[in-house]
Amino acid sequence: MDLDRLKAQLRARMNERGITAKRLSLAAGRGETYVRDLLQSRSHNPTLEGLQRLAAVLACTVAELTGEAAGGFSEAPAAFVSIQQDEADGFAEVNARVEDMLREENMPHDRRTVCRLALEVWRDIQSLGRILPFEDRVEQALSVRRSIVQNARTAMFLRRT
Repeated sequence: MDLDRLKAQLRARMNERGITAKRLSLAAGRGETYVRDLLQSRSHNPTLEGLQRLAAVLACTVAELTGEAAGGFSEAPAAFVSIQQDEADGFAEVNARVEDMLREENMPHDRRTVCRLALEVWRDIQSLGRILPFEDRVEQALSVRRSIVQNARTAMFLRRT
């Protein structure tokens, strides 16, 4: 894989869409510095799954990002290929709100937990359709997840006693 081509394609597509490296990283379900590390050559061997997630958010294929022949990579979609480019900001906001919720509930969490929960909230929001305004859908979905987190915290407390 040509890392210089990958970096150039990432920069060009991020500029086209007006998305920052941090927002792209979060929308792809990765840590905040995932894209920055790729762009600054701190990471030299991105995984296929990571590339698929970036491609899904950027509305392109892995082959377009890397310059590889289309047959060289499986273009099977990642878990959230359904996230459209215009929704990337919304997903990044949901990710941040989930992290805040976990912090407020004093629940131990890492980046993977936040991303997993944010994806669940995002799916809940999508299932609510477009009848409600986006902010109302976010609040409703977060409310459901907050209840689940509180129940999990109670269960953890009961196991310790």
